[in-house]
Amino acid sequence: MAAAEETEVADVFLNASLPIDGDLLNLTNASFLADAGFSGYEFPSDWVGVVVFVVLCFMVLSLCAAYCYSPSPQTALIVALANLVLTIPISNIFGVAGSLNHNDLVAREVVGWYQFVCLLVSLYYSYFVVTGAMKTTTPNYVTVPYLEAGDKEYPHEYVGCGKCGEVLSKSSFVSCKTCTDQKAGGFKAFELCNKCAAEHDKAHVMLLWENDYCKGMIDWEATARQNHAAEKDSLIGGQNG
Repeated sequence: MAAAEETEVADVFLNASLPIDGDLLNLTNASFLADAGFSGYEFPSDWVGVVVFVVLCFMVLSLCAAYCYSPSPQTALIVALANLVLTIPISNIFGVAGSLNHNDLVAREVVGWYQFVCLLVSLYYSYFVVTGAMKTTTPNYVTVPYLEAGDKEYPHEYVGCGKCGEVLSKSSFVSCKTCTDQKAGGFKAFELCNKCAAEHDKAHVMLLWENDYCKGMIDWEATARQNHAAEKDSLIGGQNG
C-alpha cells in the first residue's frame, strides 16, 4: 500500500509542468528593442539622431582637414579618437542583438576592424603626446645683437628662475632686463627658465646668455617661426622614416 502511494506521488511530480511563461523567454532575443523609442540604436532614429550623426561627420572631416593643413601628433590623436567615436553609431545602425542578418554581421565586422585600427593609431600617437609633454625641450632662440651688454660677463654667480624657482645652468639661460631694471620680485637679477620665458611678457627685453656672455636679445617672432618649421620638418621626417 505504501509502495503504491509513493509511486503515485512520484508520477505526479515527474509529470508536473513548470510554471514558465513562454513569452518571457522570447524577451531574451532583444527583438523588443525594435519597438523602443530609439529603435535599438545608440542615437534616436528621428531627426535628432540625423542631426547628431551629421554633426559628428562634420567634426571628423574638419579634424582631418586640420591634420592635412598642419600635421602633428596631437592633431593625429584627436582625429583617431574622433573616428573611434563616429564608429559607435555606425556600428549600431546594422541591427541589434538577436535580429542580425548576414549583411549586418559583415558590416559590423568591418566596422569592428576599423575600430581596432583607430585604437592602435590612438595608442601610437598617445605615446608621442605623453613623451613630448614629459620631455623638456630647449627652444632654438633667434637673437639680434644687443650692444649694451658688450663683452661683459654676467655679474651674478647664482642663476635661478624668478617665477618658478628652478635652478638654472649658466651654460644657457634667459634674463629679463626689463624686470631686472624694475627690481621685480625684489631680485637683483631676474632670470627665467625656458618655460617661464616663453610665457613672459614679449614686450620686455629678454637676453640669452651662454657661459656668462650675452648672445643677444631674443627675437620672439623669429624664434616662433624657426621652432615651428623645425617641428614640422621633424614630423615629416618621422613619417617618411
